[in-house]
Amino acid sequence: MCGIIGFIDSTISFENRESLGRGMLNRIIHRGPDASKVFLDEEVCLGHNRLSILDLNTASDQPFIFKNLVMVYNGEVYNYLEIKEELVALGCTFHTQSDTEVVLKAFYHWGEVCVDKFVGMWAFAIFNTDTKVLFCSRDRFGIKPFYYIYQDSKFYFASEIKAFYDLDIFSPVLNMSQVYRGLNLGWIAYKEETYFKEVKSLQPSNNLIFANGIIDIKKYWDLELKEVSLENTTATFKQKFDESIKIHLRSDVKVGACLSGGIDSSAIVASVAKQNIPIETFTIYYEGSNAVDERPWVREVLKKYDTITPFYFTPTDEEISESFSKIQYHQDAPLPGSSPVSQYFLMRLASQNKIKVVLD
Repeated sequence: MCGIIGFIDSTISFENRESLGRGMLNRIIHRGPDASKVFLDEEVCLGHNRLSILDLNTASDQPFIFKNLVMVYNGEVYNYLEIKEELVALGCTFHTQSDTEVVLKAFYHWGEVCVDKFVGMWAFAIFNTDTKVLFCSRDRFGIKPFYYIYQDSKFYFASEIKAFYDLDIFSPVLNMSQVYRGLNLGWIAYKEETYFKEVKSLQPSNNLIFANGIIDIKKYWDLELKEVSLENTTATFKQKFDESIKIHLRSDVKVGACLSGGIDSSAIVASVAKQNIPIETFTIYYEGSNAVDERPWVREVLKKYDTITPFYFTPTDEEISESFSKIQYHQDAPLPGSSPVSQYFLMRLASQNKIKVVLD
C-alpha cells in the first residue's frame, strides 16, 4: 500500500527537516517496508515508504524524480500500460516498468487533467522545483487516504494521521462533531473532517494545489447518472466487472483474495477463477456459541472452481485481546465495529503466506 508524507514549512531548518521527515516516515513504516527515502529542497520535504508491487527494481523507488518534478505516490493506476502507449506515441521514453514513472510523466505532459485518464486508486503529491507549486490528488472514491494540516502558510500531509503525532503543528484537540457522528452513526469520517479538529482529509475526486502559502481544492470528477434499461445495465455491469478484475491482476507479485462466501467476495474470486488463473483465498471464521462461521458458503465457491487454494484462520479470545491495542493503533480512529478486528487477522494470514496484494 505504500506510505507518503511531506511538508512545506519555512520555519524548519534544513537539518531538522530531514529528521522530521524521517520521523514521520517511521510512524508509518508498516505501510512500506521495502524502501524508505526522503527528498529535500529548500522549504520542502517529501518522503515515501515503499511496498513493491510493480517493477520491484530499486529504480522505481520514491521520491521519484523527472526533470523539475518530484513525486511521492501511494496506489496503483491499473491502466498504466495503455497510458504508457499514449506517452510513447508523444515521444516519451521510459526507464522503468512501473506505473510510478507513467503517472509522473503523464502529469508532465498533460498537467493536472492527467487524473482524468487514470483508472485506479491513488493519493500522490508532485512538487515542481522551479515554480515551488505542490500538486496533490486523491482517487475518485477515496480508496487511498490523504490527510493534511494547513496552518499559518504551513502545509503537512501524510497517508495516516499518526504521522503527525510528533509535530509541533499537530494538536490533539478533538473534533466533537465527528465524535458525535462516530458514536451515533459509526462513521469514521465525514467529508473533509476527521476526529482531530486541525487534521483534514482530502475528499475523494479532489485535487489540491499548494502555492505561495495558499491551498486551492478542486473537484475533478463526479458520478454521471444516466437512464438505461435493466437488461442493458446488467450486461454492461458484468462486462465491466470482469474487465475491472482482470486489470486489477496486473502485478509483479502474487495476488490473493479475501473470501467470505458472500456476494461481493465470491463474485471477485469467481471472476478470477473463470480465467483459469490460480488464486489463494483467505477466510477468517469463529467457533463457539453464536459464532460466525462462513466456511459453508466458501465451500460452495470452491466446489465450482479447482484453481482456488483456500487458507483459513480462527482467532482465539486471547489473540484478539493481545492484538486489540495494535489493531486500534493502526485504525487511527475509534473502531466502528468488529470488522477491523477480523480484517487484521485476515491480512496477517495473507502476509504469513507471502501475499502482498489481495482483492477485496
